[in-house]
Amino acid sequence: VKMLHELRKPVPELKSFLKEEKCNVQKVQFFAPDEDMRLELMRELTRRYEDITVSNALPQNVEINQTGANKGEALLALADHLGLGRAQTVAFGDGLNDLPMVRDAGIGIAMENGAKETKAAADWIAPSCDEDGVAAGIEKFCLGR
Repeated sequence: VKMLHELRKPVPELKSFLKEEKCNVQKVQFFAPDEDMRLELMRELTRRYEDITVSNALPQNVEINQTGANKGEALLALADHLGLGRAQTVAFGDGLNDLPMVRDAGIGIAMENGAKETKAAADWIAPSCDEDGVAAGIEKFCLGR
């Protein structure tokens, strides 16, 4: 919750805000009051709009990005910029918003406490975040321990 207050700015009416500020939208994010509503919103948005990707990072939120604006594309663009191939990349993720990155990486690692879809796409399931799963993945795949 602290992160939400520090990194996000709630606005009373999105369309007016965007018009007034003359800004481009990178992501639309909102919070549903309960899990059933969140899942229904995600299904309905995906059904209605072909040019967006709907995901989430937190149990209560819904994230909307333009198709192609995702962590997988960013990972591959960064690798290309650094002169690395896909096989030389490793990515860790837990939420649905991490799914493209975990899927597109040379080695995709999902956290045990992550979304089932992200875990299904992973090459390896790391221990949970609370059990130092990222450290375990780094030791296994980057340090060869």
